[in-house]
Amino acid sequence: MIVSLIQQCIDTHETGHVAPLEGLARLRVDGGHIFFSVADQQPFRRNVSPINAIEAADAATLEIVDDVAQVTGKQGQQQFLDQRVADASVPLKRPVYVNGFVTWEHLVQHHDPLTDVLSLGQILASLAAVRELCGARWADDNTEVEIAADDYRLLCNEIMRPIPDR
Repeated sequence: MIVSLIQQCIDTHETGHVAPLEGLARLRVDGGHIFFSVADQQPFRRNVSPINAIEAADAATLEIVDDVAQVTGKQGQQQFLDQRVADASVPLKRPVYVNGFVTWEHLVQHHDPLTDVLSLGQILASLAAVRELCGARWADDNTEVEIAADDYRLLCNEIMRPIPDR
């Protein structure tokens, strides 16, 4: 399943290009294999100044392992927001996990083979999480699994064909 995508990324890097892994829009699924069109390969985008600045701002002798903001809603309810996760519209101050299968490097117009490795890791982790959350086994049937996020719906419905335990 994802092995074919990983191999395609390796082959793409050998040609001096990167895979179209900024989100999932250019990925396709056929016969249980994830792939992208060769026409969607892109040249490296190197933008090391913001990468270095963001990484330098995050460097410290003390590692902060959790960063949470407490927000009070209009009705007084308390909510805790993980500051290590960001939306693509938020200005970056440090490396963060970005929703939507986009990396923080993409947000500063940097895309190299290491960015692809991070993207592949996110896809692999999501596939594993979906499989675990769905309680599913790999199978070839038409059962659909409802997942809240649209990106997960693509992964679940197109790639996984779960069947309930009997």
